[in-house]
Amino acid sequence: MKLTIQLLAAFFTVTTGLFAGPPDCATPDKVSLQLKWVPQAQFAGYYAALDLSYYKEECLEVTIRPGGLDLEPEEVVDLLLQHKVDAAAAMAYNELAQVLETVNPTTGNLYQSSDLNVIDFNEEKTAMLEDRIMVAEDWIKSARNQDIAVRFLRASIKGWIYCRDHPDDALRIVLKNAPTLGKSHQAWQLNEVNRLIWPSPQGIGMMNDQRWLETAKISHRYGVTKSLPDRSAYTNEFVKKALDSLKNIDTKGLDWKPKIVTLLGRGQ
Repeated sequence: MKLTIQLLAAFFTVTTGLFAGPPDCATPDKVSLQLKWVPQAQFAGYYAALDLSYYKEECLEVTIRPGGLDLEPEEVVDLLLQHKVDAAAAMAYNELAQVLETVNPTTGNLYQSSDLNVIDFNEEKTAMLEDRIMVAEDWIKSARNQDIAVRFLRASIKGWIYCRDHPDDALRIVLKNAPTLGKSHQAWQLNEVNRLIWPSPQGIGMMNDQRWLETAKISHRYGVTKSLPDRSAYTNEFVKKALDSLKNIDTKGLDWKPKIVTLLGRGQ
């Protein structure tokens, strides 16, 4: 069984009082982070934490493992634009941008939002939480692994805060990791991912119980899950401890405002 711990939409947490600062480090604990997709700004906070040695400061040796599927998002976009499919699910931070980076053969200019028929899941009351950090339930029972989880979350939170406060440098870090799509796309994606995270009135990574319940009900209603999961499927315990240990750091970003990002043609 998996236990969810919330970050971009899901993060983890550990045991109190021990985490005012980084531990003494003789031998780093090894952690593998398996991404759900290829390197891109969607995961910028983790790449920033690695690049800026936030994980190292927490006595962690983190390996980020890219994911991916056989069908790339740009292939789905092409099928839509070639009228080979009638509709395609699109994230505002990724596939929508890919459409807006494509030349509209009717106008000779890049597609505009006004050229599209967009069905907004928020308006249709079917919007769901997406990215999260998951660990095995048996793994997180151990006090040692709980400590690793809190350290990992604390460093990752700092990485995402860095992406919020230094988006241009965060973009540089993302580009160092060889994303498949270009600079303007990654800049757009980082801005949109920041928009999903900030502001975080409860603190970054804290699971909103109502949003979780809505996601669970929608998943069950449409047959994604066989039964309605209970609240033991996620925890805010560890992320709260990570947040509480970050003294004098803005973990809510209540004053954050999105940038204006101009998309260029595909691949740029």
